[in-house]
Parts: sequence; C-alpha cells; structure tokens
Amino acid sequence: MNARLLAAMSHTPPNLCANAGRRQLMLGLLSCGLLTACGSGGFADPDGGAANTAPSLTIDSNVAGTANTTFMLSFQFSAAVSGFAVNRFQVTNAQIVAGSFTAVSTSEYTVLLTPNANSSGTIEVTVFASAFGNAAGTALNTSVYRFSQAYDTSVTEPWLRYTDDAPGVFVSAPLTLTMTFNVDVGTSFDLDKLFVLGATPSAFTKVSSTVYTLRLAPEAGARLMTVELPVGAVTANVANGIPNRTSWRWDRLVAQ
Repeated sequence: MNARLLAAMSHTPPNLCANAGRRQLMLGLLSCGLLTACGSGGFADPDGGAANTAPSLTIDSNVAGTANTTFMLSFQFSAAVSGFAVNRFQVTNAQIVAGSFTAVSTSEYTVLLTPNANSSGTIEVTVFASAFGNAAGTALNTSVYRFSQAYDTSVTEPWLRYTDDAPGVFVSAPLTLTMTFNVDVGTSFDLDKLFVLGATPSAFTKVSSTVYTLRLAPEAGARLMTVELPVGAVTANVANGIPNRTSWRWDRLVAQ
C-alpha cells in the first residue's frame, strides 16, 4: 500500500470532527434534562393531583328545592382523600342521623340530615380548612366549602268547629250539624270517624273541602246528644299535614 493511500485513510476531515462533537454535546444535554425531569418532585401524584395539593370538593343534595324531611347529602372529591370524617364538617338547622355517615369510596362520602322540626329556613353545611387531605396525607385543604339547603317542616294540624241550626237550650227535633275544618282533610274524614251518642245520624254530606253536614235525630230517652271527633281521626291534606292531636266534641241537651 503506498504512502499516499495510508495518509488518506488515517486523515479525518475537520468538519466531521466538529459534527461529532456537536452530537455528543446534544446527547449530554438531553441526558441531563431527562435526569432532571425524573428527579424528586417531578412525578404527578398517582391520586390525580400534585403531591402537595389537596383534592377539591363538591357538596350536593338529593332533594331539589325545599326539603321537608330527612335527605341525603353527598361529598364528592376530585380524587381520593384521607382524614375526612363525620366530625370534619359543621351543620346548622339540621341533625345528622346517627350512623348514617358512609364512605362510598375513597373519593365520595354521604350522610343523612334531618331538618329541625316544625320550622323553616336554610340548612348550612360547612367544611373548614384542614378538614381533609390528599390520599398520601401530604397536603390539607386550604379552601372552605359551603352548602345551603332550604327547608320547611312547619306542620299543619286540622281543627274542627261545630255549629247547628237548633234554637234554644233543649233539642226536641232533628237538627243539622255543620262541621267546619280549618284545612282540607282530603278523604280522611267520613261518618265512621265520628263517635255519636244519644242521636241517630244520617245524611252525612261533604259540602266543600273543609265543610261537612250531618243530620241528627234525638234518640228516645236520651238526655244528651254527643258527637266527637277523636284524636288522630283526620289528617290535613297539605304539605307537612299531620293528624289532629286534639279531640273535638259537640253536645246538646235533649228536651224531656
């Protein structure tokens, strides 16, 4: 092999060396960047957020509008949480049903609330700061979460007023007894709901949703005619309507 050929084989062009140097520099920079990206603090939190951030919270009710009885409240977190319990939130104008707090999953909880009785207003639920943390327990919530639910548990109880068309103190002939309620009692009232003594009832009539009439004839030998509506006999046919808690009585003396 001649000397000229050997010289050509052993010689590397200057620009080829420069290109190789640049490639090595680029590889070095990329390696450095990858190592930096994979260093501590670079990974995403496996629970769905940064390792130093607590999940967010949405509070919702299964009752749209106004609640008038026990309802369910749900706490829905954006990711798994730790430390959340029944004593981590405050409730006003309602009571927590004992034993109802439930962990549906690591990111959802429910509880039953019963509004205050015979009242109306707004139920307030507040989850304060530091009430829960992310799944790893490395970050607590810094936001305060609030929920409001209107409620109305005001009850309506029926009461009854009697009037009759017989003049004077003593009754000697059949009369018509009119019974007037303060509220519609629906289909809960009929003749069988009345206790009648000393008279024969007939012609029980529903005049309107609140007014009824009854024909009464004194029984032979009776000294007193009595009509009584006992406790619990009728129920108000309205929202939050309840049965009557008082008995209502009518008496008339019979002429001898």
